[in-house]
Amino acid sequence: MFSMEITDIPGFMNQLLCKDTFDRFLTIEAVIRMGVTYQIDGSWNKDFFDTGDMPQGSYCPWMEVRPRVYHIVRGHKLPSSMKVILTLPEPSLDQLFGLPGQGEFRDTVSGVHLNILYNPKSLRISSGMAGHSFNLDRRPEQIADDALRGFLKKKGIC
Repeated sequence: MFSMEITDIPGFMNQLLCKDTFDRFLTIEAVIRMGVTYQIDGSWNKDFFDTGDMPQGSYCPWMEVRPRVYHIVRGHKLPSSMKVILTLPEPSLDQLFGLPGQGEFRDTVSGVHLNILYNPKSLRISSGMAGHSFNLDRRPEQIADDALRGFLKKKGIC
């Protein structure tokens, strides 16, 4: 796992809320504290959909949640805090852990997460990994962290 402070808060928030930078990620949760607290659970509400309309997977893509979060936070006063937890979709996990010498980890990894914690004075992002079982080998975490750092560097975030 890694954790880093983002110094260009407006630039990062622009990429998070206005651009498609994180659109391929899935939304686990978003909590925005303003005059009231808005809590978004990224899990699909299966009761809402007709049988044929049910989306695939467990979580909603960030690209569908992003406009709603933007609508909540836009305005003259910044949120007092915001937490967004994103995760890589299954095809990205398959690709990440499907490389030669890494395939043995795919069955143990259930999620690679990006945690975003904002308050008006700081913005911190961190990575996390969920597994199907306990594993003493830290190589899957290193592979995931390297991939996330590479992604953030490519996007000019760190």
